Amino acid sequence: MRTQVKPEKPKIQESGFNKAWREANQVLYVAEAEAHRLGVTPPKAEEVVGHFFTLRANLGSHIDVFHDCLSKELDKLKKEENENE
Repeated sequence: MRTQVKPEKPKIQESGFNKAWREANQVLYVAEAEAHRLGVTPPKAEEVVGHFFTLRANLGSHIDVFHDCLSKELDKLKKEENENE
């Protein structure tokens, strides 16, 4: 009796671009969700992603960068909301 051997899936290493693209999408998703939660207009994708990559390059720590970027964007949205009222 033969046993069936399952072939292993090859491990695909994610490119730097794909990893950065995925991270940027996550930051944008969270920024938009938080803006909707606060009842303000979501920021432009270019601003959020641009700030994210600038902070990431300057700080180097993914977790810190994520929180700093989100915090700054939310502060900016709140200021704009208060100015419009």
